[in-house]
Amino acid sequence: MATASPASQFSVLLRRSKFASYDTTIGQVYTSHGGHLHRGNWGFKRPLPIRRRGAYIMVNSVDSKEEQTEWKAASREGRFMKMWDEVAVRPDLDTQHGSWAEKLGARAQLGWSIDTEFIDAAEATAEADVTSQAKSAIHGPVSTAVPNIYAMSEKEFDQYIAQLRKSRPAYLSFLRELAARKAQANPADPAGEFSSAWDSSFKPTKDHRLFLGSKAYNTYNSTESRSIEQQPQHFGGLVYSHTSALQSHLLRKPKPAHVTISSSPAVSFAGLHADVANSSGVVNSAIDFNKIANNERNPTEGVGMFKFKNITFTQAPEVVSKKPQNLFSTSMRGVVVPDGASEMERSNTHWPGSPAYVGHNARKIKSDAILSSRSNIFMSRVPKPPTEQEAVDSETVLNTLNTMLGNKPKAYGPR
Repeated sequence: MATASPASQFSVLLRRSKFASYDTTIGQVYTSHGGHLHRGNWGFKRPLPIRRRGAYIMVNSVDSKEEQTEWKAASREGRFMKMWDEVAVRPDLDTQHGSWAEKLGARAQLGWSIDTEFIDAAEATAEADVTSQAKSAIHGPVSTAVPNIYAMSEKEFDQYIAQLRKSRPAYLSFLRELAARKAQANPADPAGEFSSAWDSSFKPTKDHRLFLGSKAYNTYNSTESRSIEQQPQHFGGLVYSHTSALQSHLLRKPKPAHVTISSSPAVSFAGLHADVANSSGVVNSAIDFNKIANNERNPTEGVGMFKFKNITFTQAPEVVSKKPQNLFSTSMRGVVVPDGASEMERSNTHWPGSPAYVGHNARKIKSDAILSSRSNIFMSRVPKPPTEQEAVDSETVLNTLNTMLGNKPKAYGPR
């Protein structure tokens, strides 16, 4: 009697395996392509029933108690990133009210230095200026990469509190030194008086945050330290390219948007509700939501072509936490301009870098000048035959020159 062969170790390990790159504390969006998508293969232990092209999902659990893969659709997140790649400009950080700029600290004031003759020389030393200002401040240099108590477990939080209790003498010394510096800078400032930590706890200051930032700075910059300072991406991973405003304005193609409000023009553009800077080129009719409710909407109603003028980035979602946030936690404000609204404001409307752009005379601006297409950039440079008026003007100039030289004027023409 033949005995059944034992199950292979590979199949046993495969059934017990987990998704290697999956982490419940990191919000990730997954997609699949080609034949893998057709078979429902998303890289998990079991196939998923979603098989349409261009689908995106977010996974809540690879193996639930019911031995199922829990997932939900994330098409909005996937489409937003695609739209952003098409229309995006380099955002500006909201340094006044933005929580993301607060996390970046002094680095939020730094821009991307471009090595070009058109840039101001003062911008090249911006990073050095920010560093020197931080060192010369009253509280000294600080780091924004302090431990995040909201991402700690109960055990980690208890250990962190124990470390802070040991730092109490250093904190009192920091308060005394800070008060002395404030009194030296401004003797009339009452903040320069320090009596005890108990009295300081009632003052509306952020001295405790400054102490934690100063302690973190000394830890990261110590020669014996093995800790690496966290440096978040400048825009929270929204965009990694350093596209200048001029490049975005000239080379980005306009995209369609829906005008939602006609009185104070506002549009729905690339997943954002943006304001319109110049309403001269906006279509008159906005979307009629009453027709939408009655299924009578015209697909072309309120549609126009726009470009981003600027984006103000305020807040990024917390994608690394016990409960990762989604796209709705992002806070941005956008301003758009209609396509062609600013063409007449440019003194040189030819394609940048073309012979017409280089040889353009700014004193003579044609009202019908438009951006030349790429196919017409490298046209033949053979001069056109002069017109009748140009020939008369040339003859007049030559006669005038001959008169000035003392020669007898004579007409120049074909013999």
